[in-house]
Order: sequence, then structure tokens, then C-alpha cells
Amino acid sequence: MTQPFEHQLRAVDRAVLMPLVQRVLHRDIEDLLTWDHDPLAGGFSQEHGESYGIYRFHGHAQTADGPRPWSLILKATGKSLTGSPDPASFTYWQREALVYRSGLLDALPGTLTAPRCLGITTHADEDVWLWLEDVVDLEDEAWPVARFEQVARQLGHLSGTYAAPRTLPTVPWLSTGDLDTRLALAQPGIPQLADLSRHPFFAQFLPDEVAPHILALWQARERLLAVRRRVPVTLCHHDAFRRNILTRRDAGGRDETVLIDWTRTGTGVLGEELVPLFVAGLRFIPVELTQIAALDAAIFANYVDGLRATGWHGDPALVRFGFTATAALKGGVADPAIKLPSVARRVADLPANAEPPRILGPGLEQHIALHRHLLRMGDEALALTSRLA
Repeated sequence: MTQPFEHQLRAVDRAVLMPLVQRVLHRDIEDLLTWDHDPLAGGFSQEHGESYGIYRFHGHAQTADGPRPWSLILKATGKSLTGSPDPASFTYWQREALVYRSGLLDALPGTLTAPRCLGITTHADEDVWLWLEDVVDLEDEAWPVARFEQVARQLGHLSGTYAAPRTLPTVPWLSTGDLDTRLALAQPGIPQLADLSRHPFFAQFLPDEVAPHILALWQARERLLAVRRRVPVTLCHHDAFRRNILTRRDAGGRDETVLIDWTRTGTGVLGEELVPLFVAGLRFIPVELTQIAALDAAIFANYVDGLRATGWHGDPALVRFGFTATAALKGGVADPAIKLPSVARRVADLPANAEPPRILGPGLEQHIALHRHLLRMGDEALALTSRLA
């Protein structure tokens, strides 16, 4: 966070907060008794310099019924940061504010919802501040399979809602996904994987047949991409994994799924929305290794059920291809070709006896099991090409 931005945060006063807090509490307030702010972990956008950060403002307000606690979320971004100025780019800096302004999130299907927008303000140098409802997650960090299935069904319902012709929003700021970008970034690293598979430290990440399997799918990528272009397009959140999926209870006692962080919203093929749910999900949540394939099958079946609930009657094989080809090319091929050479350069610069980086999340064994499964998904996608071509 830059010093000038910290000064802006400290300048947030009663006049700024009063109307926002009234919207939070759904009532008039007589005064703000206290307020403060704390930084929150900001995810990909903040870690890569695309936003100033995410902050929780909180305090107490005086109402006719006495003091009431309140909290709300501020997400701040700016044109001068590393987000792209291209409206179609995956990292376009204004997208989430535009998504909220468009009303797109006001009519999400079923029990799928988004945090309520309390206000959007523009500041110096075109900085945009997005004030959002603070949603408290009712779920444990680790999900049971049934929760994965429920979310997959809801994502299928969302995809089906926008899968019919002429239902996609006609706006210039929808992203077009990042598969092509990630494959381009992966290209320099592909030739390095064979050597890394023999490296004393990196061999553990590329055991046995993994590096040759990556290379085989890389060489088949154009065949996969050609068929992928035939899969119907829909609206995607593009980052629907555990950290961005919360649970809350509405006034009627019904559980709602709250999708946060709409910065990547755009078009994608049917099945693509499952990729972050499955791949990023299993990079953060420990599971029984023998259940990875079963979880893949379960979320896919429920996603198709969600599609059909909207009246969709297409070919599930096309959807399966959209899921498997995208998961394999992004998670199985591009990710290691981008990340491992980058980490190798950092390791080479470490002083002697320095501890090398550790893998985050559930650990190496699950990382390898997931990677092997993603490569098998690539084989499945290749097998489907002859039927779908």
C-alpha cells in the first residue's frame, strides 16, 4: 500500500461513512460513534499490484434503538496500478465496478448472489473505490463433497442462464478469459521442464512421466484449441473457487451462496467455470487422494444438472470437453511451465544453505496427484476431439 493511499484511508470521515452505514443497517442513523479500518488479505489482484487492497471499515452507529455495530468492505483500484487498460483484458482495472454498475449481479439465478454494492466513488487520478456489504462466511474452510456438488450445480445454473443465443451482455468490458495468455507465457518454460525434472530440488514436482506428459499435451494444444472454439460460450465469473465462495443465511433462513471478487467476469466456454472450483479448490483444500477423480465426476454431473435446470438441451460431451481441455491446458500444462522455471531462477539466486521455497496448501503429495489427474483430463479431452471435430 502506498503512503498517499494510506493518507486517503485516514481521511475517510463521518460524512463519507454515514450514508454507507445507513445502507448497511437499512435504517436512519443519528451519528457514527466510532469507526476504524483494517487491511484484509487481498487475493490475486492485490498480490499482483492490480489494486490498492481490500479493507474492512467497522464501528458503532447511534440509532433510535441504541448503538449498533456495523462493518463494510472497501476495494480500491486505480488506473496507475498494474491492471490492464484494455477492457477485454483479464486484468482490466475497472471491471468489477462496471459489473456492479451494470446491474448484472442484481438478477443472479436461484440462491446464487453477490455482496450488495453500497456505493462507488471516483477519486484523484481516476482511482475507483467500491464499497461493498461485508459477508461473514458460515462455512468451514474445508468443504464436504456435497458442498462442492451444490456450488457446481449453481454455477451450471449461471452458465445455462447465459448459454442461449443473445443472452450475453453486449458490453465491451467482459474479459475473454486468460487461456491464450497463459499458453503464451508458458511457451519459454516448456523446453526447460525436462532439465528441471532431473534437478535435485525440482525433480519432486515433475516425477516419472509428468514432464513428457506435459510436452505431449503441449504439442497437441492446437488440436485441443480448435475443438474448444466450437464449445458454446457463456458468462463466467472466472475465479469461483473456495476463497471467493461464501455462505450466508437470508432473512427467511435459507442458505445463499455468495460469489465475491467479480474482477475477472467475462465470457468462457461451457464447463470452463468448473476449472477454478476444481483446480484452485484442490490446491487449497486437502482431500483424500483417491477421491480426486470422484470429485471431478461429481462436480461435472452437478454442473450439467444446473445447465439442464435452465432448459439447456445441448451435448454434455461438449461441456466435458470445455472442462477437461481448459483444466489440462491451464492447470496441467501452462501452470508448471510458467511457475517452475520462475521459481528455479529464484532458487539459483539464493545464498548457499538457504532454505528453498515450500509448496503451499495441502502439500506435495496432493499437488502431484492433482497434477497427474489434470494431465489425464488432457488425454480425455484429446480422446473427445475425434467425436467432436
